[in-house]
Amino acid sequence: MDNLTMEEVNSDSSCDFARCWTVALQVTLLGLISAVGTFSNSLVILAIFLFDELRTKAKSFVCNLAVADLILCLFVIPLRTMMMFARQPFGLCHVTVVAQATFVYTSINTLAAISYNRFVLTMKTRSQYENTFTKRNVFLILSTVWCLAFGASFMAVMWTGALNVTYDNKTRACVFLRGNATISALLMVPLSLLFSPLLLTLYFYARIFYYARHSAVSVTGHRPDDISFTYKLCCITILFGILNFPACILAVVQVFSSPDANEVLIRFSIIIQLLNSAVNPVIYGWKVPKFRNAFIRMLRLNTCFKRATVQPINH
Repeated sequence: MDNLTMEEVNSDSSCDFARCWTVALQVTLLGLISAVGTFSNSLVILAIFLFDELRTKAKSFVCNLAVADLILCLFVIPLRTMMMFARQPFGLCHVTVVAQATFVYTSINTLAAISYNRFVLTMKTRSQYENTFTKRNVFLILSTVWCLAFGASFMAVMWTGALNVTYDNKTRACVFLRGNATISALLMVPLSLLFSPLLLTLYFYARIFYYARHSAVSVTGHRPDDISFTYKLCCITILFGILNFPACILAVVQVFSSPDANEVLIRFSIIIQLLNSAVNPVIYGWKVPKFRNAFIRMLRLNTCFKRATVQPINH
């Protein structure tokens, strides 16, 4: 396949009705994802810091996941939205590509760390769990998660030539000028960096559920809410894979076809991928009682505070 060139990328900047309508829909959806994700992830972080029952070692990993999703919703999604109205303003294509990759890798690495946490909790004794996940070790694991994410983004950028990126007037998105990058690099590097921790995560959960099903001791030896929370976290991991799958498939298709054939897919696969950053807190609030109660208490407290500040003055 011929390499993309600047002339091909910027050859068509016209905006017919169908294309403008699609862009408007995309901007609306990205705005909703950003707003919901910013609000809900902020609630998760505040709940963990404010309520003792949520300030546990396992919730530290959940907080880390919420931080990555919050930054993505608060900064990366608005930057991507801005690029629909200007041709790569201030080099935002380069910033957005690296930032989005970093926070996606942070999310999947955090999910892998969470699965290992639940694996040790379920398969080992309580004392072994406490010895494994000390405050120091939790800090080291979270630091490693971020270092691996930055390292993975750097590898993807260097090996696939992602810095050779420009703004496509047609799709209103950043596209790669594939230049000297080989097909194997374009496919294998990003996908392996994404799916390796995902497969490891699913392996840990498979071991947990197999052991829990065939051993009554593994379930009765731990609190029921620990086991229930493990199921919820597994669902979040599966949902992460589902929402990222279309973008991964598109990455493969793009290598073997022209970008014009995938214009709509490019737009909406990105939206589906970014949606992942907003849905996790919704799952917590819907399915995890401790988070749901914390959210309700915080929202009620805020309402009461507002009412207290507008009390009428009696003369």
